[in-house]
Amino acid sequence: MAPGERLIRASSAPQDAGTGVRFEVEYFGDPAPAFAVRYAGRVHGYLNRCAHVAMELDWRAGEFFDLARRDLI
Repeated sequence: MAPGERLIRASSAPQDAGTGVRFEVEYFGDPAPAFAVRYAGRVHGYLNRCAHVAMELDWRAGEFFDLARRDLI
């Protein structure tokens, strides 16, 4: 791994549209919650914050997809 990188979890571990992996990143010099999910065979990472309301996106710990497991909420 390059300097400043860290292993969160093996990229093959998350199931497609399954539970996300929560972790923390530095965002503009401050710690910020983030998460990674697998969808359509690829891993995607996001800041864990809603752009509309000051809240995190997982409606239950690690649950970021809707009940149909198709869309992030």
